[in-house]
Amino acid sequence: MTWHPLLARQLRRAQLDAAEVAQPYRDLFATIDAAYQQFDAERALLERTMDLNTEEQQHVHSEMRAVYERLIVSSLDGIFAIDLDGCCTVWNPVMERLTNINRLKILYQSPAKVFPQLLTPAMVLACQEVLTGKPVFIKDAAYRDAHSGHERFFDIQFTPLRKESGAIIGGLGVMHDITQRKVTHEAQQRQYAYLDAIQEMALRLNSPGELAELLAAITQRVGLLLATDDVFLTVFDADGSLVARHYGFGVFGAAIDATQESLVAGIAEVQRTGLPQLSNTVPPLLRGVPQWAIVPVFHGVHVAGVLGVARASSAAPFEVGEIAVVRQLAQLAAIALQQDALNAANARLASLATTDPLTGLPNHRDILDHLELMLGECRQQAQSCAVLFVDIDHFKTINDTWGHRAGDAVLREVSQRLAYTIRRDDAVGRYGGEEFLVLLQNVTPDEAARIAEDLRAVLCAQPVPWPTPHGLPTAIDISASMGIALYPHHGLTRDKLIEAADAAMYRAKREGRNRACFVTSATAKAA
Repeated sequence: MTWHPLLARQLRRAQLDAAEVAQPYRDLFATIDAAYQQFDAERALLERTMDLNTEEQQHVHSEMRAVYERLIVSSLDGIFAIDLDGCCTVWNPVMERLTNINRLKILYQSPAKVFPQLLTPAMVLACQEVLTGKPVFIKDAAYRDAHSGHERFFDIQFTPLRKESGAIIGGLGVMHDITQRKVTHEAQQRQYAYLDAIQEMALRLNSPGELAELLAAITQRVGLLLATDDVFLTVFDADGSLVARHYGFGVFGAAIDATQESLVAGIAEVQRTGLPQLSNTVPPLLRGVPQWAIVPVFHGVHVAGVLGVARASSAAPFEVGEIAVVRQLAQLAAIALQQDALNAANARLASLATTDPLTGLPNHRDILDHLELMLGECRQQAQSCAVLFVDIDHFKTINDTWGHRAGDAVLREVSQRLAYTIRRDDAVGRYGGEEFLVLLQNVTPDEAARIAEDLRAVLCAQPVPWPTPHGLPTAIDISASMGIALYPHHGLTRDKLIEAADAAMYRAKREGRNRACFVTSATAKAA
């Protein structure tokens, strides 16, 4: 019988012959032999199972590694890794595209030697900290491509790499490109700034203020929005000459003159064509100003001025959106000019409605309105006031002798002398023909009489010079008769006071002219 090798070796050591062993012991040895055989079978099965598990694990590990490699290779983010010595162990295709450095050139090399511009102080610190087991995040890291010159921005996440035991074996960096998001965000912020500026300037158009202040504010805002100190706004004179008003900053701070030939030529071209002029179409305006733009400021269909902007310190051309902003603010400047012209026209119309065109004094309606207001204040404050009715003596004789042009000259001279002589709070206006009203605020009868006498003396102090038909100078003597009526003594209403003052003036006429008279009791009753 053949025994299991282990059992046979033990029998030989005991110097026993299995064939000579008694029958009861042979059964025992057979049982032991069967146990050895069973153990061998089970161990072989176990070893086979272990071999299969090892192969499966290796296959799984191989598949997982392939998945990780595919993830790294196909990732849209730049992925790189360093070992404890700071040498690069991973450099995926996105990193190759971003840096133009092949992975074979940088693997197992220090990135600082191969690609020093990547390792900014923040990146160096992050690489040091990640090797101590600390995750690090860098936001808005900037990188300029040496080949294209374009600047890109990244969010970078650093994570420690560990073995199964937890020991750190290196660090992993993931660079997420946020350039488009950042550019979009900055463009959005610029758009908000543009809209805010335009809204602010538009609101100022509807607010009272000087045109010069508004145009200077528009000019300054263009410089702020386009990040340049070099900007100007020139408004042409009525005849189209170069400048009536100039608002300039930076290199354009001084007024534009003929010595700046290129600049003057560029402005003239915009004025002639009504089209913007850009630096990519014609030579530089000034030395050191490579990028510039000039846009027209219209008043109706005519070019009333130009708005110009330049960049003296940057070679980057103005973008289309920036030029659009300049044109929008130029339109606001145009609206400001149009509104100023409209305000001036309205002021002239208002002046015509309230001002006597010959003398420049308040006309009949305006001086009566002023009297109504003065009476209202007197009633509220329990004050007195006076009305002086002034009539030029012998005015018809002046017209008949020297002509109506001489009469107009006398009217203008009388109005000026009255206006220059009255007190600051008093008023004078042309009532009609050769008649004037002087309104005296808060006066006593004695004060009214003194003021009237002062006015009479000023009017007749000097004659009015006038040339004769033969060209020889002559002098026209003037004097005036005045009637004085006081509120509330001689009347409580506007019309009653004027009637009383007019009656007093006729009394002065009857008593010899060139004098001032108060209302008599009889005159007041008649009025």
